[in-house]
Amino acid sequence: QPQIVSPSLILESLKKGIPYFPEGTLTPFSLSKDSISMIYKLSDVHVYINKGLLGYVITLPLLNKNVFKALKLIPLPIAKDKFKFVYIETENSILYVDETRQYYFTTSREELDKCKLMKARSFVCKQNQPLLNSHLRESCVVKLLQPRRTIPQSCDTRVVCITHTVWTQLERRNEWIYFIPSSDSVTIVCPNKEPVEVLLTHTGKLEIQAGCKGYTKTALLSTIKEIKVNDSRNGGDLLSKVGAEFECCEQLGSHLNLSHIDLDMKF
Repeated sequence: QPQIVSPSLILESLKKGIPYFPEGTLTPFSLSKDSISMIYKLSDVHVYINKGLLGYVITLPLLNKNVFKALKLIPLPIAKDKFKFVYIETENSILYVDETRQYYFTTSREELDKCKLMKARSFVCKQNQPLLNSHLRESCVVKLLQPRRTIPQSCDTRVVCITHTVWTQLERRNEWIYFIPSSDSVTIVCPNKEPVEVLLTHTGKLEIQAGCKGYTKTALLSTIKEIKVNDSRNGGDLLSKVGAEFECCEQLGSHLNLSHIDLDMKF
């Protein structure tokens, strides 16, 4: 006969099972009545039939004590001349680093989408990748999180020709990174306000207030209603702190100046 398993019963079963959890693991949330809703969000139900009997298995992920910060990697092209830009190629789009930046791993965005969402910008993920030691294995992107005078030799530096403005919107934010061969203008239109025209050049970041729109010759920048997260673990953007000038690669035989990058344009 079918039965209804209440969340309270599952909660009590979890409490009784704590002594049998693998060493060093814990549940993603506190085992209290206030956290019952998390059971629905994080658990999976598997159904099977054995000798004519219908069975159900409810699985809930257990966590180790490592907390990783997920960073979306966006290559930032730097202008070499009118149409040529230099950038660093990344193998995967998401970098995960622990709080000490000693261990890291990378995945594609598709792998991150398979994780369970606990709350805004907080995920529970199954560990399918080995943890790499940043001190023993040099990683280009991990090294660039620290101030440096030169680009690490492990970086895959490339040159691309950009003849038109490229816009990349940051996820769930009203901010865009732009790459412009020469110059481009954006008209910012907000309700009950006069339009404002902004002239942009080279590489930078533009922020537009929610409810406003940005119009360019080739693109429409539409804003969304942002969800503010009050969490000290969620930091801002990280721009690799390389020296004001760096040798991008031997075959170019040139230096590039990073001092003109503007990441704080707000309208």
